[in-house]
Amino acid sequence: MFRKKGRSAKVTVGLMCCLVVLFFYVSTSFGVEKKVITALGWDQMATQFLGPAIKLFEKRHPEVEFNLLNMGAQEAMNKYVAGMSTGVGMPDIFINDPDWQALYLSIGGVLDVSEAILPYEDVILPGTWELIATQDGIWRFPLAYNPNLIYYRKDIFDKFGVTAPTDWTEDFIRVAEKVAQDHDGDGKIDHYLGEFAGWMTILWFIGREQNIEDGYDTPMFNTDVSVEILEWFRDAVKKGYFRYGNLMQPEHWELMKRDVCVAQPAPFWFQGYGLKRMGYRPGLEGKWRIAMWPTWRPGEVSKGGGHGCGGWGVWSGTKYPKLCMELLEWFMTPTGGVNICLTRGLGPVTSEVTNVLKPINDWFYGDQKIWELVSEQSAIANKFQYGMNFHPFIDNFAAAVERIVEKDMPVVEALKMAEKEAISAIE
Repeated sequence: MFRKKGRSAKVTVGLMCCLVVLFFYVSTSFGVEKKVITALGWDQMATQFLGPAIKLFEKRHPEVEFNLLNMGAQEAMNKYVAGMSTGVGMPDIFINDPDWQALYLSIGGVLDVSEAILPYEDVILPGTWELIATQDGIWRFPLAYNPNLIYYRKDIFDKFGVTAPTDWTEDFIRVAEKVAQDHDGDGKIDHYLGEFAGWMTILWFIGREQNIEDGYDTPMFNTDVSVEILEWFRDAVKKGYFRYGNLMQPEHWELMKRDVCVAQPAPFWFQGYGLKRMGYRPGLEGKWRIAMWPTWRPGEVSKGGGHGCGGWGVWSGTKYPKLCMELLEWFMTPTGGVNICLTRGLGPVTSEVTNVLKPINDWFYGDQKIWELVSEQSAIANKFQYGMNFHPFIDNFAAAVERIVEKDMPVVEALKMAEKEAISAIE
């Protein structure tokens, strides 16, 4: 009897093995449908910076394939809006930056990823948390935190006996009066302290927590804060402290290489993309420094200055929400966070990552511990929020700045005109 049972068990096991072999033969011959996850980013974000996470993920999930796409930033964002609003579909994973997120949410195209992010709540830096935990949910995996900082040429500042300004209204003016002058008598300012397009003036609003919309489709341009900032900015441009242009243009990089532009207030991403790539020339190593975002007036407590916290979003209509979140969670780990900071030159989003990075010096900044600096700035919670109409509103606001600076239109008049144009733009 025992012998019969053993023979029966062997037959059963043999049949199971045959079935397994047959399954793999059939799946190899005819193909088993794989789960395809599409990710769309820009500036190589999908093809390059998802790479390490995908390699680890594929070991756990051999049944998953990835379709990685990159587009120009504006082209990608237009595709997102069209895909969400028309129902034609979206990539499963997409770059979801805070200035567009409110619009995506209004369309209903973003998945709440709270279940994956909340376990990291205790280590996410305050500046990041304020930007991702909005509208009763968490809508992206934070990739990087980009506080506003001021970059400056320490060697040239030392030459004129000045240090990085600690406030805008008084200390910055003292620095500018010494540095941004015609020192060689040729009738031209020898140095200037940054280049600004109209939209970039929003950096001062962010640093003062002054939103440009009220959350109810109404622009808030003509406020006491706006008037004060733009009158100050107009005067700074007229005196030659700033150039009115755009820091993303080739001319700006050339002027940095030639030691004409010797400072730049900008988000943290500027250090990797701008100084180390576009504005680089041999011999600049060790000459640039980074300082905290100045307060508006002397003695004020900093309100932060977080420019944004970019990240990956998951489309609400994806077939594979759990798989998408499992993949993106890699960026919340110390390994993933350190990887993106060092390869992309972006700011950390968790204290675990800053703890790893803090001891690391950066040769480009004269061994300055920039990661410790960014951590200090990121520890300041920031209440500035981007609303659904941020992009059409900022275009109208930038038009007001142009009228003020280039056409000498009175500030209040320019802001009132821009408010009317902004309301018309969204009607």
